[in-house]
Amino acid sequence: MTATAGALDAGPDDLRPLRLAPARLGAGLVLTCAALVLSTHWLLSPGRQLLVTAAVAQVVALGIAALALLLPWRTLPPVALLGFPVLGMAALAVTGMAHGSAPINAAYNGLFTLAATYAGLTQSRRAALAFVPAMLPLYVLSNGGVSGPLLARLPGALTVWTLLALLLADFAARHRRNGMLLRREADTDALTGLHNRRRLDVDLGLLQPGDAVTMLDLDHFKRLNDTLGHAGGDAVLSQFGSAVRAVLRQRDVAYRYGGEEVMLVLPETSSGEAARLVERLSTVWSAACPGVTFSGGVATRTSGERPQDTAARADHALYEAKRRGRDRVLMHEPPHLDVPTSTRPVPLADLVKDPAAAG
Repeated sequence: MTATAGALDAGPDDLRPLRLAPARLGAGLVLTCAALVLSTHWLLSPGRQLLVTAAVAQVVALGIAALALLLPWRTLPPVALLGFPVLGMAALAVTGMAHGSAPINAAYNGLFTLAATYAGLTQSRRAALAFVPAMLPLYVLSNGGVSGPLLARLPGALTVWTLLALLLADFAARHRRNGMLLRREADTDALTGLHNRRRLDVDLGLLQPGDAVTMLDLDHFKRLNDTLGHAGGDAVLSQFGSAVRAVLRQRDVAYRYGGEEVMLVLPETSSGEAARLVERLSTVWSAACPGVTFSGGVATRTSGERPQDTAARADHALYEAKRRGRDRVLMHEPPHLDVPTSTRPVPLADLVKDPAAAG
């Protein structure tokens, strides 16, 4: 499991779309260009040679676009998606370089606007803006080279492409940001700022062998509610969530499991590392809320064990810690694992192997 903290603080230029669907959209762009040219080129009476040239260029572009869908798009940088509009416009440029095709290819200049649209929808604002002038060489070639009519059309075309690409890039960035914010709100507990049980149900299946699960529970929380009132109890929970977030490493994830109970998932974490993290939490929490303690249980997933069973063992160790007097953390491990026993005198800082729980 990996943490995703900080992802929502990115600016619009740093937000990236999922790449598989845009790749299919890019292939659809090439298909649209090819379909339009192949179905209408003959209406312009280009002559047999130009007709064959256009057909071959479009078919080759289609074949390349189809093969490109096999690439691992989710691992490629977003700018790689621009290969699709470049491919479609390059097929037009091939026919544009043929003798006598300039007046004919001018009929398809609107496809360059379609390419700018695709760039705006799939790229950051900066990349979309850089793509617009990059289309100029293909636009010139598609129109048979520099000419007076081309120079007259060029300022208007550049203006339309630029505005369209920028507006769509901003719209797509806002859409992605809003989607991320909605997902964060749906997956975050409002009181503690930790992930909620809904997010946990999705993430728990990602638990790997060697990952540690720690269950934490505030001691005598009902007494706190009775003494301070529910508003006071909520304030303590909020402080506890802040303390937990303060000690987590980048790869760690914390969830409000229910009530005053919190689950920590610590990827690739040994018993000693888990002990040190709990000790840091104890220090931070003692300073933030003196007199309020917590208990905990730790379990590490073993090979072949279901993630739910690992969480259940951590929960069992937590309740055993409560039974033994609270203000301590116990570890529940299978008997065949040799886990050293801590000799630290502070109960909460001790990560003690629990023989009873291991049975």
